[in-house]
Amino acid sequence: LFMDGASPSTLTVGRDLIVTNQSALNLHSAPTNSAAATYGTLVSVGRDICVYSNCYLKPWSHSTNGGSILFRCKAFLVVTGGVVDANYTGFAGGVAANGFGPGGGQGTLYAGGGYGGAGGYAAGNYGKTYGSSNAPVDPGSGGGGGTGQRGGGLIRVEANRVTLYGTLTASDTAWSGHMVGSGSGGGIYLRCRSIEGNGVLRANGGNHFNGSSGSAGGGGRIAVWSSYDDFLFDTNRVTVKGGDSPEAARWGQPGTIVWARLPWPGTVIQLR
Repeated sequence: LFMDGASPSTLTVGRDLIVTNQSALNLHSAPTNSAAATYGTLVSVGRDICVYSNCYLKPWSHSTNGGSILFRCKAFLVVTGGVVDANYTGFAGGVAANGFGPGGGQGTLYAGGGYGGAGGYAAGNYGKTYGSSNAPVDPGSGGGGGTGQRGGGLIRVEANRVTLYGTLTASDTAWSGHMVGSGSGGGIYLRCRSIEGNGVLRANGGNHFNGSSGSAGGGGRIAVWSSYDDFLFDTNRVTVKGGDSPEAARWGQPGTIVWARLPWPGTVIQLR
């Protein structure tokens, strides 16, 4: 589904948005408009968003503008085996040029893209860091070079309750190649009253292939804000790794993780 209309655009679902029966739902964002909202497309769901086992919800950011999708619902559920997949859906890589995005890798040096962490480089400039660690509303940037790799996208959710036993992933899963830099990891940004589960959150940069002229991508950004936290946090399952490389200069730097509390809504009565 391509949201190519007004910027920003809106997709409204009156009741539930359910991805089931081993299916995949691809949503492509409209461009963002900095004078208006910080998103390209709002997916507004009256009740719940559910992604079931062996199913994929895939949000695509605009490849050159960076406009991304904001999911707003009451409950956001990803069961075991379900995947919200924003791998390789961020800013585009360069085509004989710099990668797209604020952290795009330099094209003539085939540098990796940056976001939460800087991209790798053989010499000279590399993909820079940008955006907010507390509120990552941007996708990852592309690598530079002949046909640089695309950065990870953005998974952004505002809900009353998040239940996560499956996977949220916004990474560049590709490798660098000859005259090709890898993209950076993307962003995962969750704001909710409560979060529970033991799922996986990944926003990793793309790797550097041994012997290639390209470089690895930097890690992305993950920020989770909740009032009540019953999520089983584990650094093996919540990752923002920079891309790997057998050459030290071509490593991508790690990104950022913010896991924080929101105050409970309500009224404060002070007695003196």
